[in-house]
Amino acid sequence: MLAVVASMAERNILHICRDMEFQQGVKSCLSGTNAELTFARGGRIYNVFFSPGVILFFDITEKYDLEQQRRAFSANVSHELKTPLTTISALSEMIENGMAKEEDIQDFAGKISSQAKRLLAIIEDIIRLSEFDEGKTAKEYSSFDLYDLVASVAETLQAQADKKHVSIEITGERFAITANRQMIDELLYNLIDNAIKYNREGGTVSVALDREDGMCKIAVSDTGIGIPPEHRGRVFERFYRVDKSRSKATGGTGLGLSIVKHIAEHHGGRVELESAEGVGTTVVCYVVE
Repeated sequence: MLAVVASMAERNILHICRDMEFQQGVKSCLSGTNAELTFARGGRIYNVFFSPGVILFFDITEKYDLEQQRRAFSANVSHELKTPLTTISALSEMIENGMAKEEDIQDFAGKISSQAKRLLAIIEDIIRLSEFDEGKTAKEYSSFDLYDLVASVAETLQAQADKKHVSIEITGERFAITANRQMIDELLYNLIDNAIKYNREGGTVSVALDREDGMCKIAVSDTGIGIPPEHRGRVFERFYRVDKSRSKATGGTGLGLSIVKHIAEHHGGRVELESAEGVGTTVVCYVVE
């Protein structure tokens, strides 16, 4: 607010904004009545209150951006939940009404089960993000060997990697960290899972562990499709997908990297990304030991 006040000092109020609604607000102020409006100027959003002899400007850009994000998130949630529910509803109705052939029922049941699992995954991710937003995530820190945890997550995802003939490599020193084990497990699972999904057939996933400036450094690299430059700054946004059709095919919720970012920040750290199209992507997470 101070910046806009300074830029408007000693200027004719009618020259600040030539918007007709703003001009009308000034006239209302001068005539002794009240008015209120919202307008954009210089890339910022302002609430302006007009009262007899006084005009107040309030910078509401951050509030406005948050509201836009909230609306976009609500719209995305509705869309993401509707897709599997539509499939479940359609197939179950066909079975219920006797429209499904006997030989198709098992296939339909499998599709219903798959979509139900997808639905649960989306709901669980939304709940996790809501907990971060509301500050309800408890510390519950304990000391554990990070290398062992990485090995455990890699073993869990080995069958998925085998389907694409992707190898998983773990490098770096063995050391213990004090953190929320469940969250770090979730962070590693999301990163390695993504690295497998978006890798090429016969590719490699590398997990490198290191210490740097008093922080634990976890770098997960793949030899996959890479991320175009225009998308790299947005991949940690909720429901953001670089390739929507490919993400749908791999079953991603579009929330995994957002959760990774929140977990790193919850542990006093940060997330960085490096990528090259056709070469691969590396996501680096820093967390306080």
